[in-house]
This record gives sequence, structure tokens and C-alpha cells, in this order.
Amino acid sequence: MTEDGAEFPNKDRYFPKVMVQYQRVLFLWDDLVDYRQDVWGDNQNGKVTLRTEKRARTSHGVTDYLDNGKLILKNQEMVWLLKRLNFGQFECRWCGLGKAEPGNDKFIGFGDPAEGYAAGYRLYSGDKGPGLYVFLVNQGQAKTVAIPWNDDFAASTRYIVSWSPGKFDFYLITATKFIHAATIAEADIAVVGIPKINMEISLQSISGPNEVMADLIKYDAYP
Repeated sequence: MTEDGAEFPNKDRYFPKVMVQYQRVLFLWDDLVDYRQDVWGDNQNGKVTLRTEKRARTSHGVTDYLDNGKLILKNQEMVWLLKRLNFGQFECRWCGLGKAEPGNDKFIGFGDPAEGYAAGYRLYSGDKGPGLYVFLVNQGQAKTVAIPWNDDFAASTRYIVSWSPGKFDFYLITATKFIHAATIAEADIAVVGIPKINMEISLQSISGPNEVMADLIKYDAYP
């Protein structure tokens, strides 16, 4: 990996498992079979679970098998990007957060709720009961928006957070729906406000028996 280059560990992929371009901060972690401790922090001493399986690929009548992997976060496990980011779009694809039931608490998106700054999705027992919420935290003050439950949220959904100056847009893509879940703009939440600091990507299984599962983690910087 160089300061302005990208690393392609295998030559049988269109995209690398890890890509960081420091000049125009772009990040992609695809086919999660390798874990880079120089890119990610975690609370498991580097012993992060990556569940791998074989995926068939047929080309010109010949079938071969590629390693396909998922990041698995169990109870009280978390990972976070070691580089803080500015305006851009976070995407977690095809991600599962588990069931909407008491005791399950998961977070994916920008920032870290424990630090008092975050913008993402949280599955937990909020003001309207267990379910999925858009979740914004600035200096410890929280703003939430409940999202009508879809069973795809438990196992397979694209979670997108678009972060522009002064606002966040939240999108969900399931097997059957494109959902604009919420827009949170600074003008609408004068008490909470929008974080003014750069934030890392964070995925957390805060509590509960269900696992956080992700196939791909992606970030595109805005000009």
C-alpha cells in the first residue's frame, strides 16, 4: 500500500479486499476474508471473526470457486476504522443486524456513540420500543427517527449514510425496496446539531445474542 495507491491482494477480483487512497479518501473492504489491523481497530485483540464460504463462478464453461467472507461481530464486539473521515457516503452491504427484540443493541455508521458522536443506524429498544432507528449523536445529545420494521433488516440490507455539510441522509435498500429513511439537517435540530468533527467508520454489536454480519464496507469521499 502506498500513499496514493491501492492494494489488490488477489488478481481474481474486480475490487480489492482493502483499498485506501489517501489523496481522495476512498475505502472498500470487500470479500471479507482478510483482516488488517493496520487499517482497523477492535476490542478483540485482533481476533475478529470472518466467516468464509466458497462461491461458484463460471466463465467460458469453466467453474471455479472463490473465497467469499462475512465480518461477524458477536455480543460486545466492535471494529472501527483507524482513519477519521470527512463528508462522504458510508455503505454496509448486505448487512444483518439481528432481530428487533429487547436486549439487542447494534450500531453501524459513522462515529462512536460511546465518544458522544455518531451518525448511523441503531437496532435497540428506543422510545418506540425495539426496532431500527436512524441515530444521530452530537456531544452526547441524541436524535432518533424510528424506521418501520422490515424482516430484511435482520439478515440482508444495504445500509447507506450520506454525510454532507449540515445534513445527513439515510437510505436502505432491501431485496424489494429502496427506502429514504430520513434526512436530518442542522436547521431542523438546533438543540442537537450536526457533529463538526471527522468521524471513523464504526460497527458495533453492543449487546444481545444476535450477530452483526456484513459482506462489504465502503466509503466514498465527497469533493
